[in-house]
Amino acid sequence: MVDKKSRGFVFLFLVIGVFVSFISFSSAFSGSGNGSLADPYQITNWTQLNETKLDLTANYSLVANLSSATSGYAGLGDNWTPIGNATANWQFTGSLNGNNNTISNLTINLPSTDYVGLFGYTTGNISNVGLIGANVTGNRRVGGLVGLQNSGTISNSYSTGNVRNLGDLSGGLVGVVSGDISNSYSTGNVSGTQYTGGLVGLQNSGTISNSYSTGNVTGSLTETGGLVGKFSGDISNSYSTGNVSGTQ
Repeated sequence: MVDKKSRGFVFLFLVIGVFVSFISFSSAFSGSGNGSLADPYQITNWTQLNETKLDLTANYSLVANLSSATSGYAGLGDNWTPIGNATANWQFTGSLNGNNNTISNLTINLPSTDYVGLFGYTTGNISNVGLIGANVTGNRRVGGLVGLQNSGTISNSYSTGNVRNLGDLSGGLVGVVSGDISNSYSTGNVSGTQYTGGLVGLQNSGTISNSYSTGNVTGSLTETGGLVGKFSGDISNSYSTGNVSGTQ
């Protein structure tokens, strides 16, 4: 039988545990904001961009341009691990509003990893953000901005860097799309095997509108396209001007 004194210690321990957990959760993001739509977390440096991985359901706002000269670049921006992956509960379901700011010099070198990009796997909303000079290498489902967009929206966003995959499913902006893309573009070169596109590698569903790509696209196998490697959704008011090389 547990006496009253022991029960008191157990209760005190539980209270302290809850309090410590609350402090740890509430202080996980080092910047301002509370992660809500009304008051999103404010990203001003690479460390805070990396902290999006601590809460994949929150809302974020990029309030400054990030580059190799920005605090935290070494070890993060030049060796980026994507935000979100295909594992349950590790997919990005929140939102990022770039406020027309840019992220420059992003480098990802993960040739044996799937779901590669600034975001690896997202079902949330991404808007008003530009990637400048990104250099992205992955295995399958690889894009400059997003590896796989399973739902949600990407709007008013772009990538000017190069994308390379060693497997398949790669696009200058997004590797695989099952959501909506609007008013977005890619100007970087894309190289891959199968399902390779200047903007999107494979469009499973959703819409692509008012978007374009201008980079060169090289695919070593089938389904290679200037804008999209293969599509099953709707595309409107969009185009590609880059050179395309592939077997089909």
